[in-house]
Amino acid sequence: MSSPDETVTADVAVIGGGLGGVAAALAAARAGRSVVLTDEYSRVGGQVTTQALPALDEHPHVETFGASASYRAFRDAVRARYGGVANPGGGWVSRLCFEPAVAQAILDDLLAEAKVTVLTGVAPVAARVNGGRVRDVTLADGTVVAATVFCDATERGDLAPLAGFATVHGSEGRDAHGEPDAVPGGPDPAAQQSFTWCALVEHQPGEDFTGPAPAGYADLRHRLSFDIAGWDGGVHRYRMFTDGPDGKPPFWTYRRLRAEAPELVVLNWASNDCAGQDPLGDPAGAERAGRDLTAAFVHWLRTEAPRSDGGRGFPGLRLAPEAAGTPDGYAEAPYLRESRRVVVDTPVTGHDLEPVEGRARARHLPGSLGVTWYHVDLHERTGHPAPVYRPTAPFTIPASGLAGGVRRGPPGLNPAGGPRRRPSRALI
Repeated sequence: MSSPDETVTADVAVIGGGLGGVAAALAAARAGRSVVLTDEYSRVGGQVTTQALPALDEHPHVETFGASASYRAFRDAVRARYGGVANPGGGWVSRLCFEPAVAQAILDDLLAEAKVTVLTGVAPVAARVNGGRVRDVTLADGTVVAATVFCDATERGDLAPLAGFATVHGSEGRDAHGEPDAVPGGPDPAAQQSFTWCALVEHQPGEDFTGPAPAGYADLRHRLSFDIAGWDGGVHRYRMFTDGPDGKPPFWTYRRLRAEAPELVVLNWASNDCAGQDPLGDPAGAERAGRDLTAAFVHWLRTEAPRSDGGRGFPGLRLAPEAAGTPDGYAEAPYLRESRRVVVDTPVTGHDLEPVEGRARARHLPGSLGVTWYHVDLHERTGHPAPVYRPTAPFTIPASGLAGGVRRGPPGLNPAGGPRRRPSRALI
């Protein structure tokens, strides 16, 4: 919804309504603060709604420990909506796959219960800073949000440069911190990870939804295949509805979100992993490239994907706009793996994630606000196609790694640099 008021005032303003933004808003509201949450898209939820990717990436022990109370409550609420089914979609990439509409309903209820003011469809366009602190933010519809504390939870890190805080993006380079997974040499802001413009697809056997080939299909089809390089250096072969010849489960159930007919999947695969673009500096150009690649993948699946009977194509694949909440079945927003990051004195680096012999966690960082855990999973970076996948230990996130305290030059003039570690950015 849009605000009817010219100015909205709160104790805390969270700019960006993805899962991180929603978590920040709920935490502040439950601590007794008045909160306003804004998002540039039509709904809150980010990955699980507008990005059409509610197949959760989680660490392997999430079912028994290592999750916050609020995140566990969200997971429990999802399962409750499906009558207690542990994994409603049955997707094998995640322990919990479900439909975007379910996530949206749960998040809307949680925010309403916490009395968070939610403004959607409005991106930040300007920020007023006084004494090194953000005082108010102007949204695209003219609404001014004034607050004591601002949190930049946007997917691209959009608020920080508006407020004149120094940011980096791309790769800092291995020279900066000696990280083994960093791009060799110095900073390379163009070395951003690939992103995906997801789409939701149903399978309706016996139907034919094949249309004309999308523009540029002939140039894109060379990369559309079920045979993809694995994180172990090999090539894993997949089939559509049955196990592959090397034992890998079906492509169709990889990110399946609905197990009942008509079955629903989200297309987020190596084939529509879009690299070589600049989603931070040229979001419109990246959108065109990402959507074109996914459209080509859909057409290839309908017309050329190999079948077990020796034939080609699955014409019964239908884009599902009602499930995606969009007019065409493509996601409303891109699934980004990288954003701008506020420059801090002591960033969390790859070394801080390393397992420590004899300990359950990585090394402790002073001023920790919490513990998190996920493996290193770097997709292709522009100019550097090799992916990186390796284990980590549970690691700490210090306050000094989240709060922006460096302003360099007028808003919009920022240096460039490193791979994203995806914390929200508090600008206080």
